[in-house]
Amino acid sequence: MPKLVYERRISFCSLLFAISLLAGCGGTPPKDLGVEDEQLKPCPSTPNCVSTRADANVRHRMEPIAYSGNSEEAMETIATAVEGSERAGITHRGDGYLRAAFTSRVFRFVDDVEFTLDEKEKLVHFRSASRLGSSDMGVNRDRMTALSKELKPKLGD
Repeated sequence: MPKLVYERRISFCSLLFAISLLAGCGGTPPKDLGVEDEQLKPCPSTPNCVSTRADANVRHRMEPIAYSGNSEEAMETIATAVEGSERAGITHRGDGYLRAAFTSRVFRFVDDVEFTLDEKEKLVHFRSASRLGSSDMGVNRDRMTALSKELKPKLGD
């Protein structure tokens, strides 16, 4: 087989492999998300998750966001912020709960982000986790830090 034909076959096979690999980067949505016993699902041991409920592990822990006013207004403010984010879409919205999917630009990785309201304490709790892989290069923490900065003045006193 001539060298040029061989190289083209290798390149074509590499391209097909890359496309098939990237096409599946979104993963399937987890079925165990949501609020159970007034809590969001804990973060896994991998570093690709942050949560306001992660007391035991500092690398996963973030601070909740205080809100004033009623819970419906708070949830509407959160929904507006999520809808205004790039490559994000709300996938579920219920009483005091919102879930969204954020998709990365290049590889189309999907992160699931959840918000829930603690009406007694007037706090917004959240969890952001990658569907696939082990490391997220800090993307979930960066996203939630930016969203928290955006939401604090809009939700606060």
